[in-house]
Amino acid sequence: MTARLAKLESVTGVADLPGEVGGPALRVTVEVTNATDDDVDLTGAVVVLYQGEDRAPAIELTKPGGSPLPASVAAGKSVTGVYVFNVPVAERNPVEVEVDLAAEVPVVVFRGDARPIG
Repeated sequence: MTARLAKLESVTGVADLPGEVGGPALRVTVEVTNATDDDVDLTGAVVVLYQGEDRAPAIELTKPGGSPLPASVAAGKSVTGVYVFNVPVAERNPVEVEVDLAAEVPVVVFRGDARPIG
């Protein structure tokens, strides 16, 4: 099993559900590849984004374009999930994205500067 950040985009998050806060956001596309010979259950997969030096957890949004990983990934196939997090521009250096696919798979952490270029 491998996971990678296929895309990281700056978007304007939309508050749609209770507890969501609209505004500057990051949309993260996670790609998971199953190189095993068996289908893998992803129902327990969790993607979390931490913002700034204090690693505060970002509020997850559903819009625009949020679509979590599917319930499973077939043997030899790849799937994607899209996650939107409320992250002010001032808190985008650094950000950490943690991808936890299953208990038997190590957590993958991506860390870097997500501020707009230019």
